[in-house]
Amino acid sequence: MDNSKQYLSYQSNEILHTKRKKTRRKQTLRRFGTRCLPSLATNTVKMVVATLQIGSTMNENISEDEEQDDDDDDDDEIYYIGQQVQAHIPDIVLNNLNDLIDQKGNILIPNEHMYNKTTLLFLDVSGFTSLTEQYSNDAHLGIDQLTHTLNLYFDKLVSQILIFNGDIYKFAGDAILALWTNELNGPEQALKCALYLQEKCGSYETDVGVVLHLKIALAYGPVRALFVGTDEFKHYILAGDCVKDVNICEQLCEPGDIIITKAVYEQVQSLKLNCQFILIKDDINEKDQHIAVKYSESIDNNHDLTKINDKMNISNQEISNDNHLSDHDNISNNLSSSLITDLIDGEFYNKIDNLMTSFLLHCVYQRIERQQSLDYLSELRRVTITFINLDILNEQYTNNNLCQNVQKVFIQIYELTKMMGGVLTKALLFDKGWSFLCVFGLPGYKQGDDTANALKCAYMIHSTMHKQCQFIDKCSIGVTTGLTYCGVVGHIARCEYTVIGRKVNMAARLMCNYLNIISCDQETYYNSHLNNRCFQILPDKILKGMHNVGIIWQYSDYFDNIQIQNNQIIEQDNNIINDIKHENYPLLGRKIELMIVVTQIMLLDEPLNSSNRRRDLAAIIFEG
Repeated sequence: MDNSKQYLSYQSNEILHTKRKKTRRKQTLRRFGTRCLPSLATNTVKMVVATLQIGSTMNENISEDEEQDDDDDDDDEIYYIGQQVQAHIPDIVLNNLNDLIDQKGNILIPNEHMYNKTTLLFLDVSGFTSLTEQYSNDAHLGIDQLTHTLNLYFDKLVSQILIFNGDIYKFAGDAILALWTNELNGPEQALKCALYLQEKCGSYETDVGVVLHLKIALAYGPVRALFVGTDEFKHYILAGDCVKDVNICEQLCEPGDIIITKAVYEQVQSLKLNCQFILIKDDINEKDQHIAVKYSESIDNNHDLTKINDKMNISNQEISNDNHLSDHDNISNNLSSSLITDLIDGEFYNKIDNLMTSFLLHCVYQRIERQQSLDYLSELRRVTITFINLDILNEQYTNNNLCQNVQKVFIQIYELTKMMGGVLTKALLFDKGWSFLCVFGLPGYKQGDDTANALKCAYMIHSTMHKQCQFIDKCSIGVTTGLTYCGVVGHIARCEYTVIGRKVNMAARLMCNYLNIISCDQETYYNSHLNNRCFQILPDKILKGMHNVGIIWQYSDYFDNIQIQNNQIIEQDNNIINDIKHENYPLLGRKIELMIVVTQIMLLDEPLNSSNRRRDLAAIIFEG
């Protein structure tokens, strides 16, 4: 095992201090039981090295107790930051840091990792849009209450997924994507988790009377974990047939349903579970069988679940905000020279930490680094949402170089969005294509013309994507503007910054219904203050789950619209011109205006030195 793998597999249960009298131990930050997160090992090594160096050069005039307290404060700060950073990163990133950096510290991105037998859980929450609208419309309800309600519910969902040994892959608005990479019992754990969630959280009434419901889909099969990005921002994306299958299952779901694929059913059919399996007859694709899971009886809080709850209580103590410190017996300072040689490489560990933080949005990491509460990021904020969907021309050809192709697209969208003041927050690969979510107007990026910049950015992406990436068939972009919940949601052990609300859902609907163009809502049209000649009214379409959407506009460059309009009316104009070109029609009802024009024309004919010329006239302008 090389040094980097030793570093990442190092089971850090203690933080060592080689002081002469006092030594202290920090309990490890674990999401659950057996999970040990890498940056704790990083911080442990840094602290050991720093302590050894300080011990050899310490000033005798400084008291030992004061120095100990200062070191403890520094260690607590490092520990706190590491704890917060890791809560925003899924295990598929933490567990693959070995492969993303070499021994020399070079970042190996793009990169990918294959999971042959993975269980995916797609959990969609119905009612969040109504909930955010209820809070935004009621003056007596504050953002703190909304944040509390959202996180109270997400906390229940995320904690149960983690208890059943799942990993939160991504928060996608009001949906959660979780995965189990355990090949032996992943499908069993995922299905038990789904049953428990529907039983306990499937119908949840909030404090404002809005009822939240769950739709859960499960799929089983191979996935590819892609790691893409730039030096300053990196992202992780799952791709493969399993991702497509779970998305199809979710489309079949109604609130309260659990739909699984045939592959999942084959793994769990022999298990004794409190449910029955019913084959779906009106399937989307007759070749692929999907099975609905129905309860046969209520889930009892048996001995196994009691153990799980006990485990949860212990874990909650371990991942609490208060860094638990305890005294213990002095640890020997005689570390083996081989261990010191393997671990001491400060530059390498710094790059590992920098690599981890590059998976976070800048506005999030900035708050963590300053040790500010992430609650300050939670707000109902007027932002412009840009949803981009790319249809792939040849999927099989693209999959052969999938990681490189996704990297190429990701960098192009990221750079253009950044140039226009926006933030690329999410990327997903489903059967409908490659989807990217960009937000304009987030904290630290707010500008006066965010809506106009979003439309201009969408136009640049739309006009250049085909030229730069020939494997893309269609580029469909939906842009919406309005009050949206922006904030950190989830559990203290696993959370993410996301945007939730009606405008997010609407941008996704526009993207899917108006293909290969840039479509936007009425509020975006008005707030952009762009030339109205850049917009055209689009035909009305039924948007799933959307009512009273107003006028939908198509945005394009002014000259593009002129060309489109000219092409549309050229035949009509030719017919009209042919009818009137040989006729001299009088100008009716404009005698006064005609006299004024004639008088001004006569003045133009007067010589410059004429006494009758009352003013120097340069031009006559006609308007209307």
